[in-house]
Amino acid sequence: MATKQNIIEVEDLKKVWKLFARNWYWFILFPAISLVISYFYTHRLTDIYLAKTQILLKSDDIYKFQGGGEGNIYSSYENSSSQIRVIQSSDLIEKAISKLDFDVSYFIMGRVKVTEVYKNMPFKVVSDNFGSSAFGRQFRINLIDTLKFRLTYTRQEEEIIREFNYGELILDEGFYFTVNKNSNFNEQSVEYLSKINYMFVIHDRAQLVSKYKGGLSVKNLEWTSILEVSVEDEIPERATVFLDTLSQVFIENTLVNKNNISINTIYYIDRQVNEIIKIINEIEDEMERFKETREIVDLNKEQSEAYTKLTALENSKLTLNLKFNSIGELREYVLKNHDNMFLPPSFFILEGDVFLKSTV
Repeated sequence: MATKQNIIEVEDLKKVWKLFARNWYWFILFPAISLVISYFYTHRLTDIYLAKTQILLKSDDIYKFQGGGEGNIYSSYENSSSQIRVIQSSDLIEKAISKLDFDVSYFIMGRVKVTEVYKNMPFKVVSDNFGSSAFGRQFRINLIDTLKFRLTYTRQEEEIIREFNYGELILDEGFYFTVNKNSNFNEQSVEYLSKINYMFVIHDRAQLVSKYKGGLSVKNLEWTSILEVSVEDEIPERATVFLDTLSQVFIENTLVNKNNISINTIYYIDRQVNEIIKIINEIEDEMERFKETREIVDLNKEQSEAYTKLTALENSKLTLNLKFNSIGELREYVLKNHDNMFLPPSFFILEGDVFLKSTV
């Protein structure tokens, strides 16, 4: 008769228990160390925030005015996809960044974590052209007092520590900029702010455009002409400012394009009108030449000219009759009046007739 064997023997359980009894502290130490490392790692991670905004391309009133309906909404998708490409273009993003103060990032260096700060810094780094060697380099700064500060940076793997005055132009190996103090840095706050270790990094404009272009997302909400624009950034307030500026630049760019289209349309219409007028004039000239060669009479024109001539002749006839009657009256007055000292009435002296005046 076959005997039944157990999968786990009692002796095996005793061995496992003895092993655990001798090394129990490792089972507690490993999870604790893992927990500390994971907490330290997550604490040092940079938080990424997502900001969103919406842009209305066309309102329902425009659709109704255009005789739109469901068909117009469907046809708007092609326009929406074109506008999405415009918003995600490097040119539009570069225009938005040029309106913002994103060229320099500021940080507070803690014992464990380096935190980026967007506003309320006690100083500001300014320059018309930072220089290519300044891009991506880390500059550590310590505020000594209200007159000067200490700047630390590396040059060819050598750490350089120098002191400068606020507003002084800093020149070294192709980078040049000025550090100015802000209004919140004064005698009352210098004691507190001088204990903080600051750092700033100067960015290349092309890298900034590439960064925001990579973090930008644009989508069309279903069955609407609304574009939802979102961007990722380490600072939520900066992401909001970027989206507001990008939306404003997009609206301005759209208005400029519409204005250019209107100007080009007016120019095209004027050119077409001038060409049509030229063609009409050529046709009229051709008709006149044809009439002259074929001796075709324009009855309306001839009638008008004949009526004008008839009116002028009738006026002339009336004038001559008046003159004739006036001379007759004058002759009768002269023959019947035997007084040598007579004065004919001015009615009989015809205006403009010099001979008659001298004769009388």
